[in-house]
Amino acid sequence: MVKDITFERCNTHSKICINKYVVLKRQQRMNSTQADLRDEIRELAEEAFHQKLISGHGDGPDINEYQIVYQGKPRHLPLEQARFFLTNLLYRSRIH
Repeated sequence: MVKDITFERCNTHSKICINKYVVLKRQQRMNSTQADLRDEIRELAEEAFHQKLISGHGDGPDINEYQIVYQGKPRHLPLEQARFFLTNLLYRSRIH
């Protein structure tokens, strides 16, 4: 990952440096978005845990996954799927 690109150092290859800069900015936005998503999932999981709907949760072995222990089985879910699963689980618990 490119950490610090200054346009002064990029005189001869300015187009390449600008492209790297754009890629870096996109990665930073994605990392921020992913962190926000992970925080949201953690809050949902805490609520589900306190309602005894799940018996455990935490970061998965892969950075793009979240682990949820449901009905005694650990499940490693992609972040979007984990949010969907927890949202549905909490919604169903409120209906019944």
